[in-house]
Amino acid sequence: MVVKDPYTTETEYTYEEFRKMCIAQTLHDKKMMLVMIGIEALFIVLAGVFIVIRSRAFMMVALGLTAAYPMFMISRINTYIRDGFRSTTTMRNAKSRITFLEDHLESVSNIGRSRLAYEDIDRILETGTHYYIFGKKEQSYIVRKENCSPELLERLRGVKAEHGKGAAA
Repeated sequence: MVVKDPYTTETEYTYEEFRKMCIAQTLHDKKMMLVMIGIEALFIVLAGVFIVIRSRAFMMVALGLTAAYPMFMISRINTYIRDGFRSTTTMRNAKSRITFLEDHLESVSNIGRSRLAYEDIDRILETGTHYYIFGKKEQSYIVRKENCSPELLERLRGVKAEHGKGAAA
């Protein structure tokens, strides 16, 4: 990718990029993670109780639920992501050029322009490969670190420190 402005990057909004963003959101949602871990722990405790009281039938059910629950949740999350991507027909496979200015970012794509003042950032999630920037008005921006100049990565760290509320992954 050739971008002359060191504070500009490009992103293509593919299904895979959307999926990575949604998974990052899920993993950073503390309430959701606590509920999922709590349910799994409950199944494990129930299985243990049924082992101790030698109730083979209930033990098998509890062990089955312990094994099935993570697969069920992964399936539900993948369905939610797939349906979400299908419903965002305007951004699907759009190429976006995002420029990070002093007090805001601007995105230009084949579907239009958008602007997000840094003060209107709801949170920024950082993973090993991406920054995901979420505005207060249902805006989201995907920034691949490999597409960023060192200057832009430094600016993103500063914006995240000042305006982002998400934790690093």
